[in-house]
Amino acid sequence: VVAMYYCNLSQPGADEWFAAFEHLEAAAESRDLQEAIRVAIHAAYALEGSGHARELQGILRRASGYAVRLNDTMGEAEIQCRLGAILRLMGQYAEAEVCLKTSVAMHRQGNERELTGWVLYELTVLYYEIGDFQQAKFYGEDALALFQEMSLARGDAYMHMILGQISHGRGKYHDAQEHFKYALTIFIELHDPIGRALTLGN
Repeated sequence: VVAMYYCNLSQPGADEWFAAFEHLEAAAESRDLQEAIRVAIHAAYALEGSGHARELQGILRRASGYAVRLNDTMGEAEIQCRLGAILRLMGQYAEAEVCLKTSVAMHRQGNERELTGWVLYELTVLYYEIGDFQQAKFYGEDALALFQEMSLARGDAYMHMILGQISHGRGKYHDAQEHFKYALTIFIELHDPIGRALTLGN
């Protein structure tokens, strides 16, 4: 009950997310641990980039243990993706790469195509950040194809944006501008001010 109170706040802060996870963890029943897994994943999305990377890493690793124990393959796949994203932001690229590749494999096995696409996006960003433009382009085009097959405009736009950055890094400036223009058009149609600002920042 206490955990659900924290989760149902209109905008839970870091303390509320961590308290909710710990209350569920302490209850220790299978259904509570299953909910703890979901809370850890949602907290990782909500608090990404907020300065709580180490705490998030801690609850995600504990949640991973519960997912394995409960045979929650898709929960574990999402945890590995969030861990990979956090580790990438912390500059721990080798471990992030392992987490993200594990997540891709698990999502593919479960035929979770949209989630696979977003993990591939994270991998694309990782390789772009370390300057491996060939690998970044490979994973980026894989993700783009998935999003286009599913007609997911937001995914399509984000992939064109990162592919534009990759093209720019490779010195292919005309290709980069084409990707950026395409991404910007979609973000405007989606009324996505964040995506639009990110694209215009390139």
